[in-house]
Amino acid sequence: MEETKTSKKLYLTAIVLYLNYLILGVAASILGHYKQALAQQWGSVQLAGGMYDASGVVWVSASLGLGCLIGSFFSGPLSDRFGRRIISFFGSIFYAIFFLGVAVADNLTVAYIAGLIGGIGNA
Repeated sequence: MEETKTSKKLYLTAIVLYLNYLILGVAASILGHYKQALAQQWGSVQLAGGMYDASGVVWVSASLGLGCLIGSFFSGPLSDRFGRRIISFFGSIFYAIFFLGVAVADNLTVAYIAGLIGGIGNA
């Protein structure tokens, strides 16, 4: 059976979709694995045992989901208007902003905004 151009485009779209979820999983994994270092970097309170309060890191992790919910309302109409390729490109840019923002943020607010941007990029 011969594959058509449409079928090949669907495979490419599916691959890109799964890569998007892979990147979201990597982001969640990084936030979970380095939560003590990120909590210290973002100025969290140091607890009695020398550990840092990691609740702020959980907030940033949750902001990914919130950003995805927010972005879902806009990503469909924008991709219909401007095309899926350009919107996917901006999604990649938003993910880059998220990863750089989390890495260089010095407080929780900046990290939370970066998480929202990363979630919008996922949408």
